[in-house]
Amino acid sequence: MANTATCPECHLLDRVIRVRSVYSGGIASGTAKSSAVGVTFTGDRLAPTVLRGTTNSISQSDLSKRLEPLPAPTSSIGLVAGIGVGLAMLITILLMGKVQAWPIYVILVVSYGIFLSSELRRENFRRTILMPWYEKYFHAWENLYYCETCDIVFAADSKMVVRSGGIDNLLFEFVGRKPQYGGSR
Repeated sequence: MANTATCPECHLLDRVIRVRSVYSGGIASGTAKSSAVGVTFTGDRLAPTVLRGTTNSISQSDLSKRLEPLPAPTSSIGLVAGIGVGLAMLITILLMGKVQAWPIYVILVVSYGIFLSSELRRENFRRTILMPWYEKYFHAWENLYYCETCDIVFAADSKMVVRSGGIDNLLFEFVGRKPQYGGSR
């Protein structure tokens, strides 16, 4: 698809690129393999030695880093950990079954219930509020343009312009600030 966005500062078309293209073009990965032959001294004689190595690398240009979108929200490990803690508590209770320690059981069960409830609220926030916001954010990010001549970022349908390092300020104008989890609701 041909670029139809014109830079609002220099009014040129030929140096304007979609932000997502600049971002992905600025990331490179590679693998280097090497080997060497040497001689080692083992007590009273020499022995041949072969060394082999592999190096994996990923590099990212400074411009690509400045145009990078926020990372997608991920599920909390707390819910998985909470289930594991709950299973550990259940095993502990079963193993202590002969001991008359019912106050400990009550404290463990209530504590677990509070923890699990908190993690379920956090996951609900992520799923119902944060993910829809991120989808709008990412859609807005995909529709931004970058002018190489002026080093600015802009949306074709907006008058707003920011330097390449202020991309989030532009996106927040379109979709609002990132929602923060408040804990209790």
